[in-house]
Amino acid sequence: MKKVGLGVCFFLCLFVQGWTPAAEAVPVTRGLVRSHEFYVPDSLRRRVDFWIDVFTKYGKHQVVVHHRLYPWLIFEIFDFSKEAQRLNPVALDVYSKKVIKHYLEDLNAAFKDLASGQRPTTALQGRVETVMRSVPGGPGKYRRVLVEDLLRTQTGIKEKWMVALKRSGRYIHLMEDIFRAEHLPIELTRLPFIESSFDYYIKSSAGAVGLWQFMPRTGKEYLTINYLVDERRDVVESTRAAARYLRSAYRSLGSWPLAITSYNHGVGGVRKKVRDAGTDDITRLIEEKQVFGFASSNFYPELLAALEVYDHYQFYFPGLKLDPPVDIVEATLPHATGVEYLCKQLQVDKPVLQDLNHALSSAIWSGRFKIPKGYNLKLPRAYAARLNRLRIPEPVGPSASSVYGGTIYQVRQGDTLSAIARRHEISVGTLMKLNGLKSTLVKPGQRLAVKQLGGRYTPSEPKAAVGRILPQQKASTGERRSKVRQYRVAKGDSLWSISRKFGVKLETLKKSNALRSTSIKPGQVIIIP
Repeated sequence: MKKVGLGVCFFLCLFVQGWTPAAEAVPVTRGLVRSHEFYVPDSLRRRVDFWIDVFTKYGKHQVVVHHRLYPWLIFEIFDFSKEAQRLNPVALDVYSKKVIKHYLEDLNAAFKDLASGQRPTTALQGRVETVMRSVPGGPGKYRRVLVEDLLRTQTGIKEKWMVALKRSGRYIHLMEDIFRAEHLPIELTRLPFIESSFDYYIKSSAGAVGLWQFMPRTGKEYLTINYLVDERRDVVESTRAAARYLRSAYRSLGSWPLAITSYNHGVGGVRKKVRDAGTDDITRLIEEKQVFGFASSNFYPELLAALEVYDHYQFYFPGLKLDPPVDIVEATLPHATGVEYLCKQLQVDKPVLQDLNHALSSAIWSGRFKIPKGYNLKLPRAYAARLNRLRIPEPVGPSASSVYGGTIYQVRQGDTLSAIARRHEISVGTLMKLNGLKSTLVKPGQRLAVKQLGGRYTPSEPKAAVGRILPQQKASTGERRSKVRQYRVAKGDSLWSISRKFGVKLETLKKSNALRSTSIKPGQVIIIP
């Protein structure tokens, strides 16, 4: 392990005065003619340059120790490249964390001494004083670092950026076309560099998914998200959704810097910060008012850094070649269609389909379910002439609905999830998973995908009347009469009283209705086996 050059006072002094390697190295010319809101203002230049260095200079084995509020104030850079050659990843992680932990303990001690008004007496104290010289205030500025925990570490992501740049070549031209069609700045299409590194399948610990990192709640406002289709993983559909979101955010907040920040902080959150701070100037909100946390404060500056790196990627990563752009054609499926049938009709290999249709789940690719009717299929343009073959529906048995390759059941008044599951001979858990449900609550009019039974649609049972059993319907010729009855719970009923009333064991009643307890409520429909 070595410390990279920051022990030299000359370098530190230059850094404090505003010079950075990134600022000096970037050529004057720009590859993209930008609107004024995407040029780097002088007040954000040092912050943007910090992120350019993180993206292009520091790799995965380098760790920068810096000030949280002023990231360009760097106290030390650790390089664990040599250790990475002799240690396995686990041992390297343990070693690097131990080294940095000890350094931070020493650094905090130095800040504590300086906060007491003591003059620097050690090399580390001198370094801290030099780095902090541009921060106004006396001993209080050191005390604030300790009280507010303002020391932070940042690992370099140079390698990650190289991969992201390479991947971006496949789709960024399509993304630019989508934003142009929406009359939006194409600079916004660089957001996935900082959101997802252009990884279509990435999922954050918070549940954000795909290139544009839509959270489930926001995603469902713009996209289809269920067990079979998650359009957050589809580059084209998620880009269209991101364009709609950003346009809406811009209309609400009035500027692109604020709209971009809302992608991390939320429109309502940004609006409140603007109102509380009394300014909508993004540079004042970040540098002067300091109203946002670290992630939101740096989101817009990171985009500006991403713009500069992308515009000059050949300068930062000499010899790097982007993936060739894909040329696709889109077609809306007129029928629910199985993957194997689709491949046969279009004479296309399954991997080709998978590569362009990331929204489809493994349940579809495995053949257990069909691609839904209305799905926007993506294909290489070379297959455009074959799209008329999609008009021919896949031969299947009669079904009330072909969506999701099975049946769609519309919830009726009095239905419960357990009753619907029993009716269609699937478990409650399977039904919940199939429809992406987090609870067993359903409401009238809700549409649920259910399992197809032998190619036939199993009609729903008529609605039960409150407080009495529903008379059985006359069976069709050749059919066995169903023994299943329904009872709607009346006020004062208990599961025990219902079991006594119909001569059914309490445990049998619980099992038939997938009940974990004996708790029931008026209006609930109970299946009587």
